[in-house]
Amino acid sequence: MVEYTYGENMKFTDVFKNRNFLIGLGVLFLIIIGIVIFNLNSYEKNFSNLPIEGDYSNIVINSKGTYLLKDRYLVRYSGDGKETLRINLPSQGGNILGDERTIVYYSNNNIYFLDKSGKIKYSEELKFPIETCILSGDKVLAMGKSNYSILDIKGRVLKSNGVKGRILVGDLANDRAIITSIIKKKEDDNQVNSFIDIVDIETLGEKKLTFPREIIFYNKVLRDDKILTISNREARVMEDENIVGKKKIKDFKSAGIRKDNVYILEDDKFGVYDSTLKNLKKMELKGDFSSLAVSNDRVLLYNSKGFAQYKGGEIRDYIQTEEIYNSIVRPEDIFFIHSNSISNGVNN
Repeated sequence: MVEYTYGENMKFTDVFKNRNFLIGLGVLFLIIIGIVIFNLNSYEKNFSNLPIEGDYSNIVINSKGTYLLKDRYLVRYSGDGKETLRINLPSQGGNILGDERTIVYYSNNNIYFLDKSGKIKYSEELKFPIETCILSGDKVLAMGKSNYSILDIKGRVLKSNGVKGRILVGDLANDRAIITSIIKKKEDDNQVNSFIDIVDIETLGEKKLTFPREIIFYNKVLRDDKILTISNREARVMEDENIVGKKKIKDFKSAGIRKDNVYILEDDKFGVYDSTLKNLKKMELKGDFSSLAVSNDRVLLYNSKGFAQYKGGEIRDYIQTEEIYNSIVRPEDIFFIHSNSISNGVNN
């Protein structure tokens, strides 16, 4: 064993003649570098050892834990993957979504409203098979192939109607719902028409808009009676039926809204716009990002291998993670779904 002594009789050059000291110094350096790299590339796993088994669509996270849909059961897990609750469901298959107060389970024509303890409180049978639902506040937009219903969380149907063509996407806010559908006349992309049904939640009145030769991929209810649509041709913001802003789109990938800003990921570029699509910031990306996840306080760009944060006008350090299959966005949180765990999209 070598004893290192630091004193007046030891010269600076003698330090580097001591082979063991050099080895020790090198190891210490590697440890320090490793700590720095770990801190730059770490991420927080909130839930681990979860039996997700590839079903990345049927996950709800709230303060009680993580809920997964399994056969005829809804199972709740703690942060370390322990089962804390098992709820019998009235049918097999289906889908779930939820927030802090309510869990919505839908299967075939039926929709069920559960409280966060898992008790079924209300249910309703609709006149069409439900393909997808959107939960916002105390209301739900249920959409099928060519029909939709707006319900409150007590299971009461507020409005039902059919649309032209095939429903693609929809959105729901406190005052309005928007449902986008498409009719494809031929295989050629130019031989399509898109339609948007805008429903006033208070009056239940409805407007129908037509967009010839467009495929609308994304729509969102904005503040101040505006709506955003993004198609294969352009992004536009409309107020009533008037276009108040628009921009051309190339290879659209993803979009998100935070306060009065619109974030659009297209091709190899990321852009920040105001609510009339006036450009505030645009940058070319160094990495190949495929999606955005936007909450009230964070904007994350991610691909299957990791994520980066847009903050202070720049895209911060890329953090590598386990393979990302999906994301769950809550108002104050963004979670990434991995093969058997869920992590929080934290990047300080």
